[in-house]
Amino acid sequence: MIQPEEDLVDRLVELVPAAVAGDRPSGKQWDTVDLGGVHRVAEVLEEMLHPGASTEVSL
Repeated sequence: MIQPEEDLVDRLVELVPAAVAGDRPSGKQWDTVDLGGVHRVAEVLEEMLHPGASTEVSL
């Protein structure tokens, strides 16, 4: 996860090669992937753009 205050370019340079060099997870491991991050990203962005506002996101 990259935090908003991090230097994005340097962090991506560090993370991308490591991510593509690793073995692909088995199908069973994919079942444990948390896909709720999209909602958390929306909440963080909403809070950054509108501090103190409700962060509830509905899709």
